[in-house]
Amino acid sequence: MNRLKTLSLRLSAIACALLLLATVVACDKDDDADMSNWEDRNQMYYHDAYNAAMACILSNDTTWSLLFKNNGETQPTNVVLVCTVKKGKGTDTPQSTDSVKVHIKGQLVPSTSHPDGYTFLTSYNETSAAAAHPLTFSADGKMANTTTPSVEGLGMVLQKMHVGDHCRVYLPYELGYGTAGCPSMGIPPYSTLTYDITLIEIIK
Repeated sequence: MNRLKTLSLRLSAIACALLLLATVVACDKDDDADMSNWEDRNQMYYHDAYNAAMACILSNDTTWSLLFKNNGETQPTNVVLVCTVKKGKGTDTPQSTDSVKVHIKGQLVPSTSHPDGYTFLTSYNETSAAAAHPLTFSADGKMANTTTPSVEGLGMVLQKMHVGDHCRVYLPYELGYGTAGCPSMGIPPYSTLTYDITLIEIIK
């Protein structure tokens, strides 16, 4: 029974993720490869993702949830969208002072030159799964041993995850790298960020 419930959860998450992808990619198919209208395109992508996620939630799809920056928040731009692809067996969540090891892939919105979204960060090895190594972050969303700033929305997600959880998340630029972007990672200002995250370990 537990295996059937897990399979059902995964299929539900995949179905809603496909709906979300179909919704948000449609607006990008005629985009130029350059950064024209980047801010507007990213805001539209996030708002379409928000609406698609809300539709899943209203249809009682429990794989989707919203993380609010502040209690009682009503502005979508201060909300992180989270799809739980797989629930882990861990019982603890990271504290803000902890560090974590994660498998992670971070991407920008789809474009003509990068139909799946430009990958600015990954712990995966495309040619060898055995060569993949988790990355270490502080639980507030800062990657260890780098000068890149913390990502507020990523920290919000990490502090809600349990070991073994696999989530797909969508961050508005306000909870990502903001109006400055992160040039060293190839992230322009006003970029909506998507992350695929699996929490491997909590380091106290």
